[in-house]
Amino acid sequence: LEKFMTANFGARVYMIGSNYIYPYETNRNMHSLIAAHPSHSIVAERYVSLYANRNAINDIVVDIKAKQPDFVFCTLIGRTVPYLYQAYLNAGLDPAKMPIASLNTSEVEINMMGAEAALGHYTSSPYFQSIDSPLNRSTVDRFFASRYAERAIPNMNWEASYFAMHLLAKAFRNSDTDRIEDILPNILGAEIEAPQGRVQIDHLTHHARLYPRIGLANAQGQFTIIEDHGLRVNPDPYMVVTSFDQHKHVGISRAILARKPSVLVLFPPEADGVSLLTQLKRIGCSVEICWPHPPFIDSHIDLIFLYIPPEVEQMDYGWLHESGPPIISVANFENPTLIDEALRIGVMAILMAPIKASGLLSTIITTLHQHAKNSRNSHRISQLEKKIINLKVLEEAKRILIAKQRISENEAYELIRSQAMSQRMPIEDIARDIIQSEKI
Repeated sequence: LEKFMTANFGARVYMIGSNYIYPYETNRNMHSLIAAHPSHSIVAERYVSLYANRNAINDIVVDIKAKQPDFVFCTLIGRTVPYLYQAYLNAGLDPAKMPIASLNTSEVEINMMGAEAALGHYTSSPYFQSIDSPLNRSTVDRFFASRYAERAIPNMNWEASYFAMHLLAKAFRNSDTDRIEDILPNILGAEIEAPQGRVQIDHLTHHARLYPRIGLANAQGQFTIIEDHGLRVNPDPYMVVTSFDQHKHVGISRAILARKPSVLVLFPPEADGVSLLTQLKRIGCSVEICWPHPPFIDSHIDLIFLYIPPEVEQMDYGWLHESGPPIISVANFENPTLIDEALRIGVMAILMAPIKASGLLSTIITTLHQHAKNSRNSHRISQLEKKIINLKVLEEAKRILIAKQRISENEAYELIRSQAMSQRMPIEDIARDIIQSEKI
């Protein structure tokens, strides 16, 4: 929305919002985005009560008319929204030159204020009733044909409630119980065809991946969609991403969590492994808990949480092997003996019990990412070592042919290569056969 408004109208903004946290944070984000423009200016930033009367809004519209910003950014909520648009119309302000932009003015608010007051103003939302798709049309038609048609107006909040309920029902069907720790793994990553498009619950933030659009309020009390990239973007509740293009990249963290890592928790009953299991399920992991240690680790396990007791000499780690999954160890307290034991085992991270929710996700992602990176590097090193050995074998075979047949190095290589091609064998195998025959 910021990009569209500044490109079409300018970067001098008048902000008006309701006096609570959502407008504060939304305006703070708009501040950050607007600041990228050399000519930016926050002309004014005004907040009013959720229960403000028309006179309070009328006074602000007088100020808007006097200061003539490029556009007005509205984060008003509830009944004050129609007051602003109606006062704007009555003041003779032209939305073609100085429009109102909003993230929450929907078809509901237009119905309250009248189509004339909303005409020509902009809203950014993932859903508009006017989306021209078979699923949206059929969903809206079924709603208007139902007994609830007179009690609500399809809008962004209506559509969010619709797909959220369907996602929850789907998660219930796929769960054996109604406990949140069992339902949550079936919600994270879940997708559904919604009226706005195919939405998905993000593993990383637990928010939904949606489709941003910009609508222009029209004379019919609806929105004409004037910008729709058809791109489903990742949720960004703390505004880490400042460019729309950055949403095209999935990112390492989301890619890891999308695979729903299989985690094995090796904890005794008294070590509070159930609490860790609950936190891991909240993140979206597939979790198994086991004690005592198994004789081997199944190949589907991606990560191990290992409790190291104070009596380290009593533990048997027969299941350990170099190509196994990464290990995060957990101990009740820090001391050199426990740390040495963790290092001997080859853990990639050490956590202290009781494990706190904060920091657990970052530790898991870092561990899995570094383990994958180490595995790739080990494979590359192995391939390079193999290549070096093969080069030495080839050099030795060429030396033998040069000495026996009195030919040049290039001729020796071509002879070996032609034999490899004719016999459909790797050139290194032909070289080894030459060396072996020389030894005989």
